Amino acid sequence: MPQHQNLRLLREMLPFAKLAGVDINKKAIKHAKEYFQSVNDNNVSLIVNKGDQLTEFEDGSFDVVFSQAVMIHHPPKSFDKVVAKMLKLSSNVVIFNEYHLDGAEEGLFDSGRWVYDYFKVVQKHHPDAKVTMQQSDFKGGSWDKYGKLVTVILR
Repeated sequence: MPQHQNLRLLREMLPFAKLAGVDINKKAIKHAKEYFQSVNDNNVSLIVNKGDQLTEFEDGSFDVVFSQAVMIHHPPKSFDKVVAKMLKLSSNVVIFNEYHLDGAEEGLFDSGRWVYDYFKVVQKHHPDAKVTMQQSDFKGGSWDKYGKLVTVILR
C-alpha cells in the first residue's frame, strides 16, 4: 500500500481540508508529493522528519492529529516526547491506531514492535482528556493481541 494512502482517503472524505503528512522515509514523501501533484491537490503539506523533532507546526494548529502503525516503531526514549507533541499540535482530537497494553507505560518490546499503555501516557500529558478505546480493524499477528484504535478528545 502506498505511504500516502491515509492522506488520499482523508482527502476523499474531506475534499477542502488542509492536510499534512510527516514521515522519516524520504522516498515515501517523494511518492506522496508526486501523487498529490498528479491530481492537482496543492492543499497537502508533506514533510520529511522524525516525530520527536516536529518544529514545523505550531501548537494547536490541527483539528485532528493521528498516527497509524507509527508509534509501534518508537522506543520509550522518543515515544513520550512524540505523544506529548501530538497532543500539543491538536486543538481537538488525537487518534492512535497502534499497539496498546494496560500497564505498559514504559513500553513493552514484543515481536519487533513497541506496545504502550495509551491511557497512562495521555493522562500524564493531558489529565483532562477523554480517552476511548476500541479494537483496531487491522488484523493478523500482534494486531489481534494489541491493536487498538485510541481516541483522545482534548476539549
